[in-house]
Amino acid sequence: MRLDVEVDERYWAHLPGEFPSDGYADRGAWERDVVARYLAVRPDADDATRAAAADIAEAAVDGLMPSALFGLLFWPTRRAAAALLHVDLAPTLRRGDDPVRELLDGVPTALPPSVDPVEVPGVGSGVAVRFVLPAAPGETPVAGIGYVLSGPRGSVRIVSSPTSTTMVGMLDAPLRELVGTLRFVA
Repeated sequence: MRLDVEVDERYWAHLPGEFPSDGYADRGAWERDVVARYLAVRPDADDATRAAAADIAEAAVDGLMPSALFGLLFWPTRRAAAALLHVDLAPTLRRGDDPVRELLDGVPTALPPSVDPVEVPGVGSGVAVRFVLPAAPGETPVAGIGYVLSGPRGSVRIVSSPTSTTMVGMLDAPLRELVGTLRFVA
């Protein structure tokens, strides 16, 4: 079973879970393509921004969780700043399973998470969760956003790597739109 998603390539890059993959012989080809797409809409980028874009692409491949089916790199602004999301599949949640606990997997939060119900036709129902992680005194807090959807064909978990609260705010609406395009394919 596969999971498909439609991405707006102006803001999102689909990161294969392994290489070679459809369209990319190796990770270097993916990294070069992502940087080229970033620079195509930011032709005035200086050398430091170009280097930062290459670093982001490399860090995305290095940072993708081994269990992820694929990743999604969200690149919302002209600045070289992005968020990595990890997408994986698991068995259907059982009655009584807590989807927030399934998503956060025991990670402590600084505040109670913000949770909204979600329904995606053909995939299942679940929750969207925004959360803030504890920070050491004097450090800037980091946050995350994620979804857990469960239906008869399995469950889908999408969770961001820790990022800024600002990035979570920018991710919220575009990620909700993207999640609505998820589809299982045989």
